[in-house]
Amino acid sequence: MQPKRKFSVEEPRAIGGQLDVKQSVVDFAEFRRELQLELEHGVKIPEASDEALLPGKIAWANLKEFPDANTRWTDAKPKRVSSRQRKG
Repeated sequence: MQPKRKFSVEEPRAIGGQLDVKQSVVDFAEFRRELQLELEHGVKIPEASDEALLPGKIAWANLKEFPDANTRWTDAKPKRVSSRQRKG
């Protein structure tokens, strides 16, 4: 199994620059999370490859529609509860 690729803090800015993504429009921390998510999808979807520009385009399109998509998703995910916590 290949190790998961992680984006540095600078990479989303470089990718965003190639795609003309403006910092005033996009939170680059959110863009970085969206890039990471698109790379995870690339494992299952060959068209969303590990090459950074294509996931960047997909991430940018997603963030245009929902600028805080990953934050919303993270906040909406159910938290794992241990068996000890369930028993009370």
